[in-house]
Amino acid sequence: MNGDELLERIRALAAEVGLRIHHGQDSRKDLTDPGFPDVVLAGGERVLFRELKPDGRAPKADQVAWKWSLLASGADWAVWTPADWVSGRIEAEMTLVTAKRRLNEAIRDREAAQDALEAQRRSDADSRPSLRPQSDSGAVSGTE
Repeated sequence: MNGDELLERIRALAAEVGLRIHHGQDSRKDLTDPGFPDVVLAGGERVLFRELKPDGRAPKADQVAWKWSLLASGADWAVWTPADWVSGRIEAEMTLVTAKRRLNEAIRDREAAQDALEAQRRSDADSRPSLRPQSDSGAVSGTE
């Protein structure tokens, strides 16, 4: 699998799991410090910074500098290779980032459904005729 194929699979999975993706074409040509990670993924519990190495080579010095700067600030930085795709590592990491968000959405949906059901029950109870006998206000008292 070449770099373009790896990137396309990552893009497709990002769309599937609800992550936004940014891919810089070549950080050496940017007006910023060279070596910025190839891919940034956001939309979950944290932002992933990933250097793609389809050929398995180690990151270059400027990429390692970004690695340590990002890690020092608490960022999630790593290298991904085609072997990581085959092993399921990439999918696991991308899915895990959004798992808590999806769980919270499911909890909110369930709570909303419970609230709607309870409101419907109250509405049904309020609109039902009472089965209790009505008191007759014109009845004569038994004391004469």
